[in-house]
Amino acid sequence: MNFLRNPDDQAADDLIKEYGRFIRNYQEMTSNLTIGKSAPTQYIQLICDQNPENISMIELLDSENKLMTKVLIVFFHLNKEARKLTKHSKVIANKLIIIEDEIISVNELAGSSGENLQDNALVKFSYALEDLVDMKFVIQNTIYLSVNIFQQYCALFSMDKLLHITPTTQFPSNLDDVLLLFRNLMVFDLIFKSGVYKMYLEQYSNMLFEQQMEEDDRYLNLQNTLHELDLLLDGNILQIALDNIIAIKERVKAKNLKLLENFMLSYIKNLIYGINLMGNNISELSDTEDIIKLNIAVVMYQKMFDNLDPKHFRLIIDINYKYPAIIIQGNIIWNGNEFLKMYLSSLEKTNVDIDKYQQNYLKQRVNELQKETLHYTSQVLLWILQIHQQAKYGNNNLNEAMLQSRCELYFQGLTLAGEMNFLIKSLVNLHAKFGQLLSKQVVSAIYKLIENLRLIKSTYEDKSIFIVDSIAFVFQYLQFHALNVVGLCKKKVMMEGKKERKFDLSTTLVLVEKLLYGTVSINNLSAIGLSLNLTEPFKDFGNEYPIRLLKLLDHMMNLCRLEENIEKVCDSTFLFWHQNLIDSNFKQQLEASIDERRINLMFESIDDCLKNCNYEQMDNVKNFHPFVESNFTENVIRKLCNSIEINLRLDFHSNLQVEKFNPFDTNSKIIIEDHRELIKLKPAVINHEYVSVQDDVEFYLSKMFYNLTTISLKDWRTYEEMRRLAQTKYLLYTVDDHLPTQTLDQGIDVLQIMRNIHLFVLRFTYNLNNQIFVESLANNNQHFNTIGIKNIANSLSTHGFGIINTTINFVYQFLRKKLSIFSQVIYDEKIKSRLSREMKILRENIAIDKNSEVYSFDRAHALHDYIKNLESFEGNQTLMDKIRTLISTIGNALGYIRMIKSGINHVNSNSISFIPKTLSDDEQLELMNMCQNSNLSQHTVDASKYLEKDVAQATKKIAEGSLYFKMLISTFSPYFRNPKNAHLKNFYIFIPALTINYIKYILKSKDRLKKNQDEIVFTDDGFSMGLVYILRLLDQLSEYSSLNWTRTIRSKIKADKEKILKQRQELEKANKNNDEKLLQTLLLSEMRINAFQTEFELLLYNINSCKIFFQS
Repeated sequence: MNFLRNPDDQAADDLIKEYGRFIRNYQEMTSNLTIGKSAPTQYIQLICDQNPENISMIELLDSENKLMTKVLIVFFHLNKEARKLTKHSKVIANKLIIIEDEIISVNELAGSSGENLQDNALVKFSYALEDLVDMKFVIQNTIYLSVNIFQQYCALFSMDKLLHITPTTQFPSNLDDVLLLFRNLMVFDLIFKSGVYKMYLEQYSNMLFEQQMEEDDRYLNLQNTLHELDLLLDGNILQIALDNIIAIKERVKAKNLKLLENFMLSYIKNLIYGINLMGNNISELSDTEDIIKLNIAVVMYQKMFDNLDPKHFRLIIDINYKYPAIIIQGNIIWNGNEFLKMYLSSLEKTNVDIDKYQQNYLKQRVNELQKETLHYTSQVLLWILQIHQQAKYGNNNLNEAMLQSRCELYFQGLTLAGEMNFLIKSLVNLHAKFGQLLSKQVVSAIYKLIENLRLIKSTYEDKSIFIVDSIAFVFQYLQFHALNVVGLCKKKVMMEGKKERKFDLSTTLVLVEKLLYGTVSINNLSAIGLSLNLTEPFKDFGNEYPIRLLKLLDHMMNLCRLEENIEKVCDSTFLFWHQNLIDSNFKQQLEASIDERRINLMFESIDDCLKNCNYEQMDNVKNFHPFVESNFTENVIRKLCNSIEINLRLDFHSNLQVEKFNPFDTNSKIIIEDHRELIKLKPAVINHEYVSVQDDVEFYLSKMFYNLTTISLKDWRTYEEMRRLAQTKYLLYTVDDHLPTQTLDQGIDVLQIMRNIHLFVLRFTYNLNNQIFVESLANNNQHFNTIGIKNIANSLSTHGFGIINTTINFVYQFLRKKLSIFSQVIYDEKIKSRLSREMKILRENIAIDKNSEVYSFDRAHALHDYIKNLESFEGNQTLMDKIRTLISTIGNALGYIRMIKSGINHVNSNSISFIPKTLSDDEQLELMNMCQNSNLSQHTVDASKYLEKDVAQATKKIAEGSLYFKMLISTFSPYFRNPKNAHLKNFYIFIPALTINYIKYILKSKDRLKKNQDEIVFTDDGFSMGLVYILRLLDQLSEYSSLNWTRTIRSKIKADKEKILKQRQELEKANKNNDEKLLQTLLLSEMRINAFQTEFELLLYNINSCKIFFQS
């Protein structure tokens, strides 16, 4: 193996072989490609609503009693439509709440900053227009559907001769749907209560009116729509809906109206009875909705019939006092007594301070919070253990007791989560309402409740496969018992039922039985509930059977909606409305050394916070996750990094400590915190992005060790010891610096050049062919600095390739300033007008004689002298010299970039020069496979793997190169070619004059070099580099070539030489060879012309060479 082989040849061979391997691997991969069906999900979804039968509800509800079938089909479809409207209303309400918060935030920002952000607020309001229009249609459909349901009720009561209709019921009915729809209307009223939407709708309408010039049908339609919205934004939506319900009375017979009154009164009594059975801790699952439905039902009943029993009203008032704060949606607090006072002021005449009741309620909950948190934590942990125990048993050898236990467990988790969710929302929203600060104990308890919420959801997700498998058996168990109850009811009807009722009751029970034999779905369960509404449960079946059947149906419905219910009760959206909770939690994590599992639970809750909120236009939504990330970085990661750095320094310098440190002494002034648990925290997901504490700390330490070692290379051993301490104590694996000490032939450091690039390009001149910079000013010791590729390579080896991008950025900043100065110089009126004049003469010459020299030497020399005499500077420098120097400094900066690129290649070439040549074209460096086949240790295998990667990377770096020139051209060319910079379009005609000045300058500099003067300049190829770069930016290379300046100069030199030759010949003919003075003059002239010709040819070659660097 030839270890001394040319690295460039080896790199080329390796690249060819790598390309061949890539083609073969690509063919293999493409031949094995298959189309995937779907992306993997995080967990099995808990969609327990079984697939409905492939049969219409008309056929499914078919029975012997055709009239009953028609009634059931009508109410079933009304129920289904109400569910859709309720779901859609909640989505609209959520977005309107967020947009209102966005508008308020803009107004607060305007108030604090003093800026006028009215237009910005109007833009935010415009985002809500589409939702407001959707809301208008939802309100119309809600009112229409509610009126339709009541009309159907009245029509049903008029059929009491055909069907035995009773106002009493113990099962869910369509009245639930009406009340939930009215609840959504009430939410809209609460949103518009602040008047924000009303105010900005008026401003929006005025703005449209000011901009509208001509009549337009579309504009008129928009005006009408805005006017309709304006009526709704007054906050009277619920009142409008109630008025439409009340209007039904006029079209209903008194008898049917009485039955409707009894029906609603029975419904209210049942709700009161059910709510009174609740404890202090109500659940978000259904309890809060029951309280809201009760208050709306009472208002509706009193508005329609004005016959509410004061005793019942007193009970409702007491219920509202018991639960004075319900979070109806988002961050909106709702109070029942306040609602009743608004709509039933004639009954609720007491002037009770609701805020005082809420404050007392808050104080009571805060006092009991620690005890309740402990209770819920123990209940949640016990529930989790029971779920895990059931999962361990699996679904084999199941018995009735196990199925009953599982059914209760699935429901118990929802109940616990619902109660904790209600408690958290009540506490944080009431504190926010009254502007009270959350105490440390309350905050800790709230965090614990949030973690419990997330634990319940995580348990459902982790055991989702088991739950989905076992829930089918639970459904069978519930169906079996429900069918038993229905069978017992049938026997009771046949034995004890009245003769005229037997047919209807038996038909109903047969239908229920048929539905129970089918799949367990929401539609089927709704149909069962509607069927049983046509009976008098307690009267027809006794007291025992209806209660058992209701409980079984309720369990089946909750299990059907299991995933929906989990999302509802484990919802963590309150974290979005109360972001101070997140801030406080992050601050406590480092101080209290919270367990890593608890931190992960908090992150999961934050990530779920806006999972279903896709409002990209909202700044508050868009900035939420960046806020979380920045807050975590600021309060946890940054402080953790500083703490670990301090601990590492204290450990390293512990030998300098006078007093011995006792870790068991609690009174010690020295405290070394242990953050290992926090470092071991698994990567958290925030908005599909991972946040890793360990990676961030490792990056911080790696950066710190690298920077400090770079600043002071002599301290490398100190930071290496700290690196080992971090690895052994915290299991933090930092990146090695790979920084060698400074070499003897390194010369001026690249960091020094980078920081002083503006001085470097003035004091050093560039040689294009040798790639070397030479100092132009010698010092007193007759020494001057030179910088070559090897110097740059050694410097890069010391500092690493990480400084390259910073160097490019420094050069970019320098070029931006110099190019701006260049543009300003050309923009000078005297220079600009003279260039325009030269262009005019050039065009005239071309028009007269296209075969003549395009641009004459005399014109160029005249232009040179004109600009030269415009202004003079210190050191006998002219304006022409200044322009040439400016172009040279630009070229020197580009030459430095080229040298950096060559230095990179030099370092890589030296690295791969020790890599042996492979034995054949198909063979590659496969050390890892060889080590594995030789059964070497795992450390050796890992080392061989990294060696392979390093070899491949080094080869790739040499082949790739860096397109720095292309980047610098693409960055500045749009600016130079902008029509605003039209004064640069004639620059190319200025180049002949510049070349004359450059040749005179370089000849003069070389002449001074012979005289041992201080300034040493024998090369200045930066001028060529800068000239071509500017022409490339201006896209004037072809225009410059069209001047045929090379031909002009050569013709001029040829003519001068012929003139001197002619003068010599004339002297010879005149026999004046003895005139030595004249002959010496001719000889000097010839030497000057030859020197001019040499320098011009060198300049020409350099310009042509530089064109290669900047070619497209």
